[in-house]
Order: sequence, then structure tokens, then C-alpha cells
Amino acid sequence: MVRKKDSNVVHCASCGEDYSATYKFCPFCGGAQTPTTQPAMADESGYEFDGQDVFDRPDAQPAGKGGKRLPGAGGQAPTPPPPINWPRLITFLCSLVIIAAALVMVFTVFYPHLRDVTNPDANPSASVSVSPTATLSPEGLAGMTLDTTDFTLQPQQTHTLTVTFDPADWEGTVSWSSSDETCATVDEDGVVTNVNTSGTQRRAVITATAGGQTVTCTVYCQSTAPVTPAPTAEPTPEPTPESGDIPNGSKGTIMNAANGLRVRSGPGTSYDVLASLKNGDSITVVSYAGDNWYEIRYSSTKIGYIMGDYINAN
Repeated sequence: MVRKKDSNVVHCASCGEDYSATYKFCPFCGGAQTPTTQPAMADESGYEFDGQDVFDRPDAQPAGKGGKRLPGAGGQAPTPPPPINWPRLITFLCSLVIIAAALVMVFTVFYPHLRDVTNPDANPSASVSVSPTATLSPEGLAGMTLDTTDFTLQPQQTHTLTVTFDPADWEGTVSWSSSDETCATVDEDGVVTNVNTSGTQRRAVITATAGGQTVTCTVYCQSTAPVTPAPTAEPTPEPTPESGDIPNGSKGTIMNAANGLRVRSGPGTSYDVLASLKNGDSITVVSYAGDNWYEIRYSSTKIGYIMGDYINAN
């Protein structure tokens, strides 16, 4: 910046400060030095540039105490801060954001895949491993499997189990067994039969053994509710007529009952009395009840029991 030279300002050679020419002594350093006039520059145009006096004045001495600074006087004015370059600042911040996003993508997307490739143990399913050669049994069988691990059978239903050998061309005998023969049986061909009659579902384990190898599977056997046979009613045996007995359906009258005859509800004197008959009353023999007791019909429709000694059959 170019400023106009002032002829009324004196430059102090001791402290380097400018002050008014009306002072006889430097008001800043307080010394008794006689102030000297600012030397004229080669350029007599009356203008000077900012910073020009740095090379024209002697090295500054420490300022003394006292004095009064004049307005507009003193050392070089402070340099204002440079203006902010907004386009450049925005470009810089955008670059930081892009770099941060790239780092996030690397560690969240690419790094896990790189780790899986460099570390096969991290994902066993994706790793390629060489299976060791299976150890053969003395009979030459490396292994065997069944076509199922469990199944369900309805009552009396059957199912044939199939065995797969390793090696496939192995030939030998397979032994079959069931853990519960009252639930399921298995024959020499691997045919499983449901024989459960317990009324509830039961379980049995079927085992196949061959060439030193053993495999198993589970069978669930359903059962129908056990059928309880209905009791058969026993027919009432008809009494065997004895000598002198009265045939069924015979008609007769009451005799030997001068004091009346009690008709009972059953064939015995312990049964209740239903009625009383007298000599000459008509009756019909229905059947023989044993121990000389007869079932009779009296009064045309009523049924009761009396002893045979009181019946006079026609």
C-alpha cells in the first residue's frame, strides 16, 4: 500500500517510532536523544510503499516507557488475513468425504471377502478339502447307510429298508434286528412289520449289521384301540321235568289252601307277597322255577310264583 509522506513527522533513530515534529524529545523511548528527521528517499515523488521503511531505518531498539502514540503513527500496520478460498475449501472437504466412504466400503464389503479367501478355515463349507481314504473293514466294507433314518407304520403295515454299501459292489450278509419285537419285527430281507397291539403308539429301533459296520433307524408303530369282545349271554337252562312235575302251559286250579295261598314275586318264601288265592281259583302254569316252585298266571294277566303242591292240573 502506498501512503503519502508527512513532513511534520519525525522518525526516532533510537526506538524507530514516528512522532510529531512539535516534540523536542521522543515521547516513546523517553530518552534525551535529539530526534532526527526521517531521511529523504531517493524517490522524491512524495509517496512511499508499505514495508519500504524496513530497509531504510536502522534496527529497532526496545521501546522505552512513557509517551503518547499519535493517531496513525507508529510501526507497520498489521497485515490483514488473506480471504478464504471457498471453492478450494469445499473441494478439500469433498475429497475427505470421498476418502472416508472408500475406506468404509473397503472394510465392510471387500475385506470380509478377502479374509475368506486368505483364511480357508473361516468358511468350512466353501473350503476344498481332500477326504482321507476310508478305512476298510477286514471284510472289505468301508461303510453302509440306510435309505431312511425314521419312518411310521400304520397297524399291520410293512416297509422294506434298503442298504447302500461303500464300495457299492461289496457283497456280504446283512443281519437285521429289532429292539422291540412286540412293536415291530424285521426279517432277513429288511422287511419291517408293525405288530403293535398295545393301543398306543410305540417305537422300535431297527439295526442292520454287515462287514463290521452298523447302521440304525427308528420306526414308529401306530396301533388301533384294543377290541374287547362283548360278553356272550349265557342261555337260561330250562328245568328238566321231574317225575310228577306239571308241564308248561297246563291249566289248573288251586287246592289244599283252606286258609288261603300266598302268591310270591319269586320262587321262594323270602320274596314279597303279591296276592292271596283260595281253593278253586283258576291258574295257568307258565314254567318250572325249580325246587317245586312254578311260575303261574293268575287273574288272567298277573304273574307270580307258588309251590306245586297247591296246583291241581287239569
